[in-house]
Amino acid sequence: MKRVSYISGLENSKKNNGFFLLCLTEIVGIIIGSCIAVSCRDNEILKQIVSPALYGTTLLEIFRSTLVSSLIFIIIAFFSGLSAFGQIFGIALIIAKGAEIGISVYFFYAEKGLSAIPAVMVLNVPKIIAVSVVAVLAVREVWRSSSEILHFLVSGERNSEHANLKLYCLKYIVLIVIIFIISIADSLMNYIFAGLL
Repeated sequence: MKRVSYISGLENSKKNNGFFLLCLTEIVGIIIGSCIAVSCRDNEILKQIVSPALYGTTLLEIFRSTLVSSLIFIIIAFFSGLSAFGQIFGIALIIAKGAEIGISVYFFYAEKGLSAIPAVMVLNVPKIIAVSVVAVLAVREVWRSSSEILHFLVSGERNSEHANLKLYCLKYIVLIVIIFIISIADSLMNYIFAGLL
């Protein structure tokens, strides 16, 4: 019994470590994104893509921007997880998502200065946290699935606990539903707190 609880504890520790490392990777992406934003601060197209709320766009456009960018991320993550080398794409994806966040926050501060702090705290931070959690969960699934496929190709052994295509698809469907809810909430928050901008 002790052995079972010890093994279970080790598995939980590995899961938590993996989640933490992916969060750190995303933070690296945020730093990279901030550096990119500094060199592209006059790029109006980039500004409108990553920070549509700043430029008088409609609620529908804000909803679409959040939804489309997150859906592209989820779809690429899904197909990456079906590859034996999807881990590489997963890490690239989480860095890219972090970079997008870094660019968005930088443009808020560049446009509004210190007066952007209330808007960032109310409009950006909740969305960033929610989208980041979804991104990390999606990439964690990429890592698990890709590792399982690679393990099977190398050893010929299959771990039935993780190698379940239906469960894999179900997890991504749930993530898509969550992204849809986040997109609605983001547009509503921008409508309610439009005065902060």
